[in-house]
Amino acid sequence: MQACNLAEQPMDCKELLPDTSRNTADMATSFLLENPGYINHFIDLTFSEDGKYPMRASRVVFLFFEQMPELSELFLEDILQRMQHLYDASALRNMLNLIKCNLEKLDEDKLGILVDMCFKLLENGKVQVAHKVYAMDILYKVSCSIPEIKPELAAVIERSIKHENTACRNTGGKILQKIYREIA
Repeated sequence: MQACNLAEQPMDCKELLPDTSRNTADMATSFLLENPGYINHFIDLTFSEDGKYPMRASRVVFLFFEQMPELSELFLEDILQRMQHLYDASALRNMLNLIKCNLEKLDEDKLGILVDMCFKLLENGKVQVAHKVYAMDILYKVSCSIPEIKPELAAVIERSIKHENTACRNTGGKILQKIYREIA
């Protein structure tokens, strides 16, 4: 589903993303803030298999919605659906962060998709630590409105953090402490 396409003249958004610097991301975000009709182009680039561009575009998409949160709701459903098949690990990290910042805008059906995806990330031994940390954080936040998932979340975290690095164990431990206090 394409939410909107207001761009009057086609443009190759890759031209705005020559490198990974913060300055480049900020300039591309400024362009997008002045020309929001190009958001679909950046979202499509985020989910493409076009080498270096998904990470760069995803960062711009995140920064854009950080500054224009009122528009994010129009695109979250599409982004969430496409995240399940995201090619680039860095782009996935940026999109998980975007979703984490906009959880309240997801309806129950979309939360169900997100919860399932995050549990799969936690249980996958080949997933990057950052993805697992975002998944734990998202699942904990969702569990505050859907407390029925707290026991399952605690069990999955207990199982999955045993063999993880310090960052993952620390985040998991903190979330477990919160869950145990809330369940008790």
